[in-house]
Parts: sequence; structure tokens; C-alpha cells
Amino acid sequence: MFVVFARRSTGRLSIELTYQSSSQPVPEVFKEFAVLRIGSGSSAREFAFKDADVTVTTSTSFGWPNSGITWSNNQQVAVSIVIPETQQLTVDADPACDSTVSDSERPEWQVRLQPAPGTQRQIEYNVVNAGGAELASWQGAGSTTEEGYVRKLPRDNTFARFREAYPGFAGFEFRLQANPSLTVQCTWQFDNSGSGNPNTGSGTPTDTTTTTTPRNPSTPTNTGGRRWRRW
Repeated sequence: MFVVFARRSTGRLSIELTYQSSSQPVPEVFKEFAVLRIGSGSSAREFAFKDADVTVTTSTSFGWPNSGITWSNNQQVAVSIVIPETQQLTVDADPACDSTVSDSERPEWQVRLQPAPGTQRQIEYNVVNAGGAELASWQGAGSTTEEGYVRKLPRDNTFARFREAYPGFAGFEFRLQANPSLTVQCTWQFDNSGSGNPNTGSGTPTDTTTTTTPRNPSTPTNTGGRRWRRW
């Protein structure tokens, strides 16, 4: 909940907001996308919170120097805060999310944040099981482009590698670093028919070397003798 106090002076408009309590900051998502609208109809003026001068004391004050807004004492003016359509994360993967895959396939994915922010935003990722539980610690997936895309994960590793590193592995979860509650998952089902080992599709592995745990989207890499270890 916001408590709002607005005031104006010559050539300057300011608005002060307290978000729930003085100990809790105004969310970054709000500051990035919310707009202050003064007036109504075709004559309304809009001011983006991301363009404001910000002062934080017991409350958070947003000011727009030289806004050009003036009105007489006791004049009634419509003031509203407009929050655009909520942002969302989407993921495009190959093989497609929710499809049935084999261990020999190599996944590729690309995440997109919409609407695209005006500045770069950091996206993080984690590996998850079929129930959505996290299997490791969060890692950086990259920053968004002007269109909101994050770079593609290269096809460096097979599903077998991820399943060996993380028992129960089913896919990935992505989140916006500035708003961890904004997430999206991409998981797969695995075709285990005739497979006794996820690495080779037979009862015994043919590759005796082991690998280190993936620490970024381009790993794991072969180190020839070390065992998997968790993030």
C-alpha cells in the first residue's frame, strides 16, 4: 500500500510516497514503469518516475524539476499514478519446454522480459526438479537487450550432463534479479526407455572421465578426473 502526498511550487512538481512503512523501500519495478499523471483527458501531463529526482529519508520523494505544472490555490486537479501492464518473463527453448527429450540432446534457451525495460536488467537462473524445487544456487544468466532478450544459452551440454550433475534435474527456472518474485520455468520429460544410464543410453557408461558442476550457462566442462560437486 502507498501513502501519497503531492505538492507543487513554481516550475516544480514533487510527490512523496511511503510504501507500507518507512523501513520498506519503493519497489524497483514501480520506479521503473510507473507514471504520475496530472490532469485528465487530452490535456493530461505524464511524468515517469524513472526520470524523477529521488530523495530517501523517512519516505521516498520523487521530484520533477522544471515540470512547468502550475495551478492556483484551492484549484482541484486530478492526480493519478498509472502502472502499465505487469511485466512478464517468457522463455523460448529448443527442444520446446514440456516436450519429451532424450539424454543425448543439447538444450538451448532464450529468456525475454516484456515490456522491455529502458535499461539493462539482470536475469538469473537455477536448475530445478519436476516439482519446481531448486537444486542449486542462483547464477547470472545475463542482462537484457533493448528488446528485452537475454543471450541464448549455447548448446555446450547434453541433458545427460545436467542429470548427472543434479539428480532429479528436469529443467531451469529464471527470475528477474530486481524482482525475484517474477519467474518463469522451462522443464522437460525424459525418455528413459532402454536406458540404464543417462550418459550413454546403456547399462554402463563409456566415458570414464567426470566433470565439474556447471557454474554458468556454458558449463559443465570436462576436467578429466574430478567428481561433480554442488554449486
